[in-house]
Amino acid sequence: MTSEHDPGLFELTNQPPSDAPLCRRCRINPVPWGPRTKAWRTYCGGSLCTSTHRKCMHCQAVVHVDDFRYSKYCSHECAYAAAQATGRPPSARHTCLRCGATSTSQKPSPHGWRDGRCSNCWRTRIGNDRMKSMVLHHVPWDLADHWAQTGWHCDLCSQPVSIKAGVIDHDHDCCPGGRSCGKCVRGYLHSNCNIALGYLNNDPDLLRAAADYLERTSTRRTKPRAD
Repeated sequence: MTSEHDPGLFELTNQPPSDAPLCRRCRINPVPWGPRTKAWRTYCGGSLCTSTHRKCMHCQAVVHVDDFRYSKYCSHECAYAAAQATGRPPSARHTCLRCGATSTSQKPSPHGWRDGRCSNCWRTRIGNDRMKSMVLHHVPWDLADHWAQTGWHCDLCSQPVSIKAGVIDHDHDCCPGGRSCGKCVRGYLHSNCNIALGYLNNDPDLLRAAADYLERTSTRRTKPRAD
């Protein structure tokens, strides 16, 4: 006798079984059946979750998305209790120096908790688009907060820097690669300003010589011709 869960029955009838799994994100709504893939989708909206509420995996409470603190747990207390229930040792709580939020993870994620601040504070202050470069260069919070307060201006030409045109300049003698340790970060520049420094080998004497050259040649061009 062919079972309802037999994959061969799916291929013949193209009908999903009656017990649909729940969405992996909200854990409330059932997921739809993919007739082309012959399998269940991951989320209730197909490729993403469309529910405005989520169910906590620890207390089973249904909470609005805006009040949900973790992907699986509704609060820090539920996440901490769930970690203890799995048999893991009690993890240390990390408190954000800006908003006071606590983390129950034993080792906070480098993309979330950096320099004593939580991911919400970083993304609120810096923005999602600039977050990747801040993580790659280990930019300290005080320096990133200073850039945000000054309106994201180039430290070389003092002009406003857009999100796509901004790069973080660091000392390549300390960190030769594309990432920095955070201690050798020098400033936030336009990509063209950063490239210009690289072409001149980051040499102050060569930069002064280039400035003197431009001043001499500009004076020569603007000098009035004698009749």
